[in-house]
Amino acid sequence: MTDIVLVAGAGGVGKTTISAGIGVCAARAGKKSLVLTVDPARRLATALGLESLDNMPHPNPELSLLWAAMLNASASWEAIAHRHAPPEVADRLVTNPFFEAVATRFPAGAAYAAGEEMAEEVESGHWDLVVVDTPPSHGGIEFLNAPGQMKSFVGGRILRILTGGRVPGRNTLFDRAAKPALRLMDTVLGGELLEDIGDFLFDLRHTYEGIARRSQSIIHHLE
Repeated sequence: MTDIVLVAGAGGVGKTTISAGIGVCAARAGKKSLVLTVDPARRLATALGLESLDNMPHPNPELSLLWAAMLNASASWEAIAHRHAPPEVADRLVTNPFFEAVATRFPAGAAYAAGEEMAEEVESGHWDLVVVDTPPSHGGIEFLNAPGQMKSFVGGRILRILTGGRVPGRNTLFDRAAKPALRLMDTVLGGELLEDIGDFLFDLRHTYEGIARRSQSIIHHLE
């Protein structure tokens, strides 16, 4: 069984240093440990004496049981798309500019990506301990709420209104209930941009079932 430790708090309070310290202590106690961070400032790499970090776990040269990874929101969301959508849909999603906005600018995006990666590593069975240096937040609330927020966003009322009750085909028009709003959006944004948004929403709906299942899994691991 893999134990999980979440280190949460606002930015600049020492979360990354504490996460590294927990990982070091656990490794010295004989536990194979992974420390995950979303901090792009390389603080974890510096604290653990590593030259660089990326999405893949890297071993500590002095502690064989200590590994670390730095999550990149864009790369993590590309993996999420390929994990939960058909290959051709995932390929379209990751090249759509609106997908990048969800991955990097949606408030729950980075936190949800960290939760998915945490769940993947916990379920891999490779680790005795996974330490998560959570995204900066007030008391870790964003990280804990992210699974439910992403599930609500991808399967929420707005997407259902715009794309219909079921996952639509590529040639399906927006739901009729949204026509007045879409006419206004077409006037303001222009038809080409509106079509890009529509393509993105259609494809995003394909990830709903996978994200819903994974959200429940993340919540289960955090209970």
